[in-house]
Amino acid sequence: TTTRSRKHPFRLLVALDSNLNASGEIFVDDGEAQDSVGQGKYVLAWFKVMCNSIADITGFVCSIQSNVTHRGYYGIPNDTIVSVDIYGFGNKYFIPGVDLTQTEMTIEAIGDNETLADFQFDPYNGVLHISFLAASSALSITNDFYYAWTMEIPGSGFPVKHSHQSDTG
Repeated sequence: TTTRSRKHPFRLLVALDSNLNASGEIFVDDGEAQDSVGQGKYVLAWFKVMCNSIADITGFVCSIQSNVTHRGYYGIPNDTIVSVDIYGFGNKYFIPGVDLTQTEMTIEAIGDNETLADFQFDPYNGVLHISFLAASSALSITNDFYYAWTMEIPGSGFPVKHSHQSDTG
C-alpha cells in the first residue's frame, strides 16, 4: 500500500542515454488526498545525472543533482535516498580494447563534505551502484543536493575526486 511504501527510503534508478546523461522528476504526496496538487500538498524534485569522459577515455567525472521545485508536503516518513543505481556504462565508453570485465575500476569518495558511500561497479552489465552507508549521509528528496564522483581505470593517471553539497532548507 501507499502508506507502507512511504515508510521505506527511496532508491533512485537511472538509465543513462548514449551521451551518459539522464534526467527525471519525482512527485510525492500523501497518496490519499484527492487534490494534493490543487492544495499544493506535494513535493516535486527534478534530478539530473551527467557523466563526462576524460579526454583520453580513462575515466569519468559524474554528478547527480537535485532541485526541489515544490515543497508543500511535509509528512514523508522517510525522505532519504539510500542508493542510486546508474545503468548504461559499457565498454564502448572506455579505452578501446580494454575489457572492463577483466579490469578493476577505482571509485572513491573523498572531499570537503564527505558522505559515506559504497561504490560497486558491475562491468558485465555496465551498472554503478552507490549505497549511502548511514542515515546521516544519505541524500534527501526534499532538499537540493549536488553529488559528484570520478571513476577511473587504475594506472591511467586520472585523479579520483568526490564532492557532496546539500541544501537543508
